[in-house]
This record gives sequence, structure tokens and C-alpha cells, in this order.
Amino acid sequence: MGKTFWAETIGAIKDSGHKESDVMFIGSADGKYRLTLPEFKTISQFKYDSGFGGQEIAADLIIYFNDKSYIVRGEYDGSEWWEYNKPLNYSSNDKYKPYETVCNGDMWASVKEMNKPGGKYGY
Repeated sequence: MGKTFWAETIGAIKDSGHKESDVMFIGSADGKYRLTLPEFKTISQFKYDSGFGGQEIAADLIIYFNDKSYIVRGEYDGSEWWEYNKPLNYSSNDKYKPYETVCNGDMWASVKEMNKPGGKYGY
């Protein structure tokens, strides 16, 4: 156990390209539980084991920014971290391609990789 959860959180904010003043709130993903950054500081001054094992930090905790981007908790087999998510801005007027499969036996492949040229849609 090294740094505090507060230090990890401040590092994630900086790594996302934001400043502390960009944080609207830290709380639940549904926005019903919220703390300002200074309020969050008072409850996050602890060390925890972010390594493999059991997840210790609330799974739905997010850092929500004024620009509507956000950071969520990532987890794999109990190992935990913050993950930055940019807002997605799609429109029904966007150019897009239909596709024919989301499962073709290729593990860890993308939609694009699974729908290679020569398929039903002739890409």
C-alpha cells in the first residue's frame, strides 16, 4: 500500500487533462450522491489495497467534470483504478456502416475486425 486514495484521485484528474477546478462532483454514477472535491478530500485520506483480491472502493463512484466527461472506477479480478471517459457525441445524421455480427469466434476483436471486407455488406 503506497499512496492515499485522495492522491490516486488527484492523479487521475490530472492524467485526464483536467484541473481540480473542473470537477463538478465526485459521487454515485446516477448523480444522487455528491460531494465537492474539498468535501471528498476529507473522506478519502486513507490507503487501500488496489491490487488483486476484492474490490474495496464503491463500484459506481465517478468523478464528473463540468465539460460532461467523467472518470469511473475500473476493476479486474479485484484490481482497481480510475478510467477516463470522454463524452460521446453521435448524431442520427452521422455516416455509418451497418454490420452483420458481434460474435464470430475471434476473441477480443472489435466490431470492425469482426465485419471484414467481403461480408454481407461488402466492405
